[in-house]
Amino acid sequence: MFDEKTGCIWRIVVTKYGTVTGRKRDLDATGGLGLVLYWYRTKGSVARATAMAFGLTSTPMYKWLKFSRQVLLFALQKHPLGKVIPPTQSEVDSYIKAIGAEYPILERHNVWGAADGLKVHLQKSSNWAIQNQFYNGWVASTYINHVFVFAPDGRIRMCTINAPGPWHDSTMAEYGIYDKLQKVYSDCGGKIVVDSAFNVKNNSFLIKSSQKDPNDAAGDVLNCQATSLRQLSEHGMRTIQAQFPRLTDRLRYEEFGGRKIIMQLMVLLYNFQAKVMWVSTKF
Repeated sequence: MFDEKTGCIWRIVVTKYGTVTGRKRDLDATGGLGLVLYWYRTKGSVARATAMAFGLTSTPMYKWLKFSRQVLLFALQKHPLGKVIPPTQSEVDSYIKAIGAEYPILERHNVWGAADGLKVHLQKSSNWAIQNQFYNGWVASTYINHVFVFAPDGRIRMCTINAPGPWHDSTMAEYGIYDKLQKVYSDCGGKIVVDSAFNVKNNSFLIKSSQKDPNDAAGDVLNCQATSLRQLSEHGMRTIQAQFPRLTDRLRYEEFGGRKIIMQLMVLLYNFQAKVMWVSTKF
């Protein structure tokens, strides 16, 4: 039994004779997988169309959707093709060579990836304290923020998800990403390219693409190529939004962990298809 409020999956009642009581499940594993992918690939209210496609009424369908998201998350979070892990030294070397084929100056600086932030709309709250947590005054709306580090093969190698709307990209990166980038830099000397939203002070593993042209010719060439490579992360963000149209809707505000599950599963599904189908961002 799936409890919507707690997110717990209760065991099926078994009689003293060892027989399982209760009705047979209306949806098998294949149907649950299809339901989750159908939901991610659509946007807006699709309750009627989804119910017709899977032969369920709306109330059981939404419970099956929540249940199936948890099952799929459990299956993918430790899968080697889906989970988000920092690159190994051999992977960093291959990324640097791939980037160097297009941008020789960046190869000299051992650049292996690019990072950027993503905002996802969140449902507004009538509670002023909750609204204040997620309200971003710069864009005048409520959001949850994320930061992703993309590799040339299109995979997400590091991320911070489900952060409050007012948080700056650099602030989110301090929650784990900078430490992982520092370790990669210490082990392999690899750096990544970022935009002006990140703090490069005391972070030697970052190369910022400046909006102002440097004074010297070498710096100008480096800045030009760093700006071009930063489109790697821009294409990655656009790929996420294109593959998961559901993220263009306002996510429902709740405090039972459902929003975190949605975002975690999205990242795992993106990485899985990027590795299996080799659908990578082009830079």
